[in-house]
Amino acid sequence: MSLLMIFSFAVGQTAFADEAQLMSLLEQMQNQMSELQKTVAAQKTEIQALKTRGPSIEVAPSGVESPKINEDDFKKQFDKNLKDKIGDSDKWLKDLKAKGDIRMRYEPANNTRATSADVNRFRFRLRWGLEKKFNDEFKAGFRLASGGTTDPTSTNQSFDSAFANKTITIDQAYAIYNPEWARMGPICDVEIGVGKVANPLSDVHSWLSWDSDVTPEGIYEKVTSRLFKTENLSTDVEFLGTQFVINESSRRSNVDGDAEFFGFSGGIRNKFTHENLQHPIDLRHHINYEFSRGIGKVGTATATSYSIDGVNMRTNDLYTGVNTGDLGVLSFYHELGWKIDPLPKFKLSFEHGQNTQAHMDNAHERHFYVVNAKIGSAKKKGEWELGYTYGHLEKNSTFSVWTDSDFGFTNRKGSVIKAGYALTDFLTLNGSAFFTQNIIDAGSNSPNAQQLYQVDLVWKF
Repeated sequence: MSLLMIFSFAVGQTAFADEAQLMSLLEQMQNQMSELQKTVAAQKTEIQALKTRGPSIEVAPSGVESPKINEDDFKKQFDKNLKDKIGDSDKWLKDLKAKGDIRMRYEPANNTRATSADVNRFRFRLRWGLEKKFNDEFKAGFRLASGGTTDPTSTNQSFDSAFANKTITIDQAYAIYNPEWARMGPICDVEIGVGKVANPLSDVHSWLSWDSDVTPEGIYEKVTSRLFKTENLSTDVEFLGTQFVINESSRRSNVDGDAEFFGFSGGIRNKFTHENLQHPIDLRHHINYEFSRGIGKVGTATATSYSIDGVNMRTNDLYTGVNTGDLGVLSFYHELGWKIDPLPKFKLSFEHGQNTQAHMDNAHERHFYVVNAKIGSAKKKGEWELGYTYGHLEKNSTFSVWTDSDFGFTNRKGSVIKAGYALTDFLTLNGSAFFTQNIIDAGSNSPNAQQLYQVDLVWKF
């Protein structure tokens, strides 16, 4: 028993000693943590003070604060150094935009008439331009394009002529004024353009009745007025006026004065919104009236070649006498567009019209209509689009010289199928197929049917 008591006492003393050492170690760690917390708090306070003082001081590599020039002085010095190097170029570069595209096309065509040979050709199109915005009201720009100087409906160049160099032309040269003072009351926007301009009529017509490559010359005015706006509906009234010059000439065999083109358009645009719709539904209608003045038959009274002072009038039949063969086209354009996720955007349009002037041969050939449906929009990588168009353009229904050249101008009917896929944000693959024929083919039993195919690669930059 004595030995057992002695052993137990010895073990107990050892345990008490270990516990005392452990408590001492814990106390030391607590003191160290407290000191570390104080150090971190002090560093935070110092960092915040440095941030508050900002650019007025800087820390030298030795850790000693040294003075620094203030922000205004630094900006003035930077501007001076920049001007010494590039002069006033920085002012011109501000709000200057450059854009363009290159299109490579393979285009085979099959024709039924012996006078129209089959075609198997490669073509390209180049367009590049600059636009400078001077302030919120004024901007001006230009665009250069490939193509010839006699066809207003094409900027294509064929791979041809034994590697001969190709032509670059002025496709656009314009100035646009958006007066802020005119935005008063219900008027939302006013735009006045002058020069060789992007065609404002393409927004109120189908792509068949006005070729997308046409760039008119003269003046136009656009006014948009907000009729009313509610929680789910907004209605705008749109007006467009055009005063374009077709030809300036001091001598013409049967017409005095210049050849001119005037247009008037009025429309209503409705936008429907709802909490269940992520995108608005657009519905718009436009009434258009466009007429020419000074277009005459060049040559003798029995000639069969018609032109606008040298520009071919394509398939229009002008009056065979000495009177002016002017056109006055009244048309109605309707468009419905919507997007309901997850489906792509969809657009359905319909245009119908007629030539109201009497100074025409075959006056009954005056009507045209175009139906178009399109789904999707190939603008960004992975996006696609698919479209179908049916057109019926009688011989004297509209201005043949400016209708779509791939379709075959007027006196033409048929279907067009188009598809596109964006391979990247800058490269798009497009395909088109035209199946058309003449509405009336005088002197032949053949309808002059044509199958035209186009495969395009378009690089945008």
